[in-house]
Amino acid sequence: MSVLPFPSAPDDPFTARLGTAPPPSPFRAADGATPPVLAGRTTQLLAAADLLAGLVDGRSAAVGFHGSAGMGKTALLDHLDTQVTARGGLVVRLTGTDLDAALGELANARDQLLAGTDSQPEPTGPGLASAYQATARAASAAGRPLMVMIDDCNAVTDEVAELAAAHDLTGTDPDATIGLVVSGVHRHAGMAGVPSGLVSHPLGVLQPAETRQALVAAADGNGVELDPEAVSVAVNRSGGIPVAVQAWGEALWQAAHTDGPVDLARVERTAEARLGQYYTRIWSSLTDYDRAYVAAVANEFGGAISAGNAAERAGYESVKAVSPLRAKLIDHGIVASPQRGTIEVAIAGFGRWYSRTRHTSTADSGPSAQARTRLEAPTPARTIAADQTSTYQPRR
Repeated sequence: MSVLPFPSAPDDPFTARLGTAPPPSPFRAADGATPPVLAGRTTQLLAAADLLAGLVDGRSAAVGFHGSAGMGKTALLDHLDTQVTARGGLVVRLTGTDLDAALGELANARDQLLAGTDSQPEPTGPGLASAYQATARAASAAGRPLMVMIDDCNAVTDEVAELAAAHDLTGTDPDATIGLVVSGVHRHAGMAGVPSGLVSHPLGVLQPAETRQALVAAADGNGVELDPEAVSVAVNRSGGIPVAVQAWGEALWQAAHTDGPVDLARVERTAEARLGQYYTRIWSSLTDYDRAYVAAVANEFGGAISAGNAAERAGYESVKAVSPLRAKLIDHGIVASPQRGTIEVAIAGFGRWYSRTRHTSTADSGPSAQARTRLEAPTPARTIAADQTSTYQPRR
């Protein structure tokens, strides 16, 4: 599933300096500002740069990125999208959970690539493979880089396998050039039904120095100085989870545009509220049965539990009884099975948030019960004193 943008600010925004609203935050994509610095992603950025350089030189290639929701996969694809467009190229964005639009998107790409040239779109067969190869040849004829990105590719469906087979064939076609990027929860390299040459790069939590860089550099790039003490708190409390770093960055940004000493407790409340909005939107998209199973799997420290224990906690008689629901949640990137017989929530930091959030269940714990797990208002534990403020005085 794609990482959702943060909703609008909480109802208790900081008082802006001089009575004016703070400028667009680099930590909120919805503001249209420059996205945060992609700190701690050197290996992934180099792989993306190599892929793009190969396309410019006329070489087809594929690369993968994998990690839990909230680890910044979509942000990485957005960055690569910008790089391709800056080179005069074209990007086709697809979603692994819904490839029905792929044929139309590839056809639109062919039309755009060949517009203004003497070449005509070649006839294609009815399948995705034919459309994929024809679009690759159109890119080569137009002399423009073409990249297809499949985000939320959490299962190797027939459509994904067909695109992968078509991509392998472009490697032997001197008149076809295309780049393929696959992003999802699972490691794709070596799996059946994915491009044979694909190398998959993991996205994990950021190290403390990388978290600090992501916060400070993004603000510095917009001419804003963040409170060093508050930054240190953010580095510690975010745990290096990119979606949490983004939430803390937004809270620090608001604090930087507030008169007087920075209220650290208020910064924490704002960050927790931002992060809670993110998790709540995911939670709200689930059915009651989904929630019951996810609640059974979630734990504060993350990590996997046995599939049998998860089924029992959710009120099912056996692992087999819950298999269809589990498979659906895996396909949508909500849970994952890192090893045979195990299951874990595939949303970074969700277990900690869920364990700190009030929730109630009905007395009937069986799988036929409706609305068994109802989410209430987040009540994160407080570790910063309510009256604690920073002694740092920002530049005016």
